[in-house]
Amino acid sequence: MGVDFTEQMNFERNQPFSISLWVNVLKSGEKGPIYSRTSGDLDGWRGYYCELNKDQTISIKLNHVFPDNCINLQTIQKLTPKQWHHLTLTYDGSSKAGGVKFYINGKEAAVTVVTDNLKQSILFSKGKFKPYNMANFKLGRELRASLANVALDELQVYTRQLSALEVSQLAGQTGLIAKLLQTPATQLTSAQQEQLFEYYLLAFDEQYAAVQKQLSEARGKENDLLTEQEEVMVFKELKKPRATFILDRGVYDAPTERVYPGTPESILAFDKNLPKNRLGLSKWLLSEKQPLFSRVVVNRFWQQCFGQGIVRTSDDFGNQGEMPTHAELLDWLAVRFRESNWNVKALLKEMVMSATYRQSSVPTPQNKAQDPDNKLLSRAPAYRLSAEMIRDNALAASGLLARKIGGKSVHPYQPAGVWEALAVRNVTKYEQGKGEDLYRRSLYTVWKRSSPNPAMINFDVPDRYACTVRRQKTSTPLQALVLMNDVQYIEAARVLGERMMQAGGSKPEDRITYAFRALTSRRPLKEELNILLDLYQQEYTDFSKTPGRAAKLLQEGEYAADKTLPANELATCAVVASTLMNFDEFMMKR
Repeated sequence: MGVDFTEQMNFERNQPFSISLWVNVLKSGEKGPIYSRTSGDLDGWRGYYCELNKDQTISIKLNHVFPDNCINLQTIQKLTPKQWHHLTLTYDGSSKAGGVKFYINGKEAAVTVVTDNLKQSILFSKGKFKPYNMANFKLGRELRASLANVALDELQVYTRQLSALEVSQLAGQTGLIAKLLQTPATQLTSAQQEQLFEYYLLAFDEQYAAVQKQLSEARGKENDLLTEQEEVMVFKELKKPRATFILDRGVYDAPTERVYPGTPESILAFDKNLPKNRLGLSKWLLSEKQPLFSRVVVNRFWQQCFGQGIVRTSDDFGNQGEMPTHAELLDWLAVRFRESNWNVKALLKEMVMSATYRQSSVPTPQNKAQDPDNKLLSRAPAYRLSAEMIRDNALAASGLLARKIGGKSVHPYQPAGVWEALAVRNVTKYEQGKGEDLYRRSLYTVWKRSSPNPAMINFDVPDRYACTVRRQKTSTPLQALVLMNDVQYIEAARVLGERMMQAGGSKPEDRITYAFRALTSRRPLKEELNILLDLYQQEYTDFSKTPGRAAKLLQEGEYAADKTLPANELATCAVVASTLMNFDEFMMKR
């Protein structure tokens, strides 16, 4: 069953400690935790761990995140079943494998160093989240597993590093230290003298203890600093690649023929001189003989500019995908892209400055009849903008868009209770951002794999379970519902209304023209202006009759309203701006 202890044994990586106990393996082949202070696989096995392996060797681990950011040692000596063994772990607080010693029956055991890369805290991750409630010291168990058919006795824990002589005495060699102290120095071997000196330093020398305390404090500061740093996960090759097999009918426990890293020879044979890893794969992809890579990349940038790729199935260049509509153009752009040393800016500039891109998007009757899907590029592209572009355009037009580049993900507005309903582990509450975090580019909106931003979902943002090369493009009433009611767009319209009054002019038609240009990049036609003037007058009359409605509208969003402006006029301008955000040309690229 195991025994749980208190927080007193929650040692940090800069703190020396020692743990000793007696162990008797009653049944050969048993495996499990002798003792542990970890949060288990929920948190990368953060903490320290002493484990009995199935072959009766012992593993000792001090982890920030296992298996890389840790110390991982394994004894060469095996425990003999049905015999009592005394085990002692000592640690000097150095965060190095050399600072960990493991003793079996009072003698230091030879170990294999599997990993020696402990760089951060073994108690907490960034933000100093300390899950002590589920990570206290446990004897004979860890969070999810326990040890069976193994007897444990006389657990002793020390808040310092024990010397080899002290360990020997704990293992049953009583009187050893007294015997050595009574022996004349001239009769002691050099090894015995070193053992006594180590014993004196670790157990009695006050000056040494003071220096060790200062060192531990300095290491603690370093530990806090390194643990709080921002991190990005990177891939790393295993020292010994895992064996991979073809599975019989896909059954995971029925391996057949072993397979090795390779590439489709029908595309390009893998050069024997290249390493069979990610570096070799990247060189294979960027080879001048590679017929596929640059075409696929160019096609995706073309899709970004023109709404659909030269190969319409941009996620499938295989025999189930569509043929390119302009194969020679795709080849030419692909070669040009490669020869420019993969210059993306030059490629996009070439596309958007072409006569094809700059032509009118209004189709002629002949174009409609001969090229209804615009596969022949008889006109400029016309398609609804992405969710991110629509939101960013609204913020930019209002002047709210934060121009800061880089930084953490942010938490803009979203309806209350969405994350809570999903009950996502460790993050069950959505904490809305403050200040400019609400107005950062949509690129910085926090990614939650199972729950994208709800307003963006209505504009076809996919979830994050799989990579999506081609988003669907829909037009639904829910999109208008978002633009007319979501607090992000209401607030943007309200702030744009302030700009309409401050910079647009005093006349309604001038204010409307200012907003129209800000949101569509053109002046309104006479007919459009008359419709909007009529809306302006109706809304102003209604706000004048019901001033409470104007006050409620101007409270939308965190951005403070300009109280020097007449509330009724400002609310009217906000409604006009909101209406224009629902205009076809605000959402469409033409």
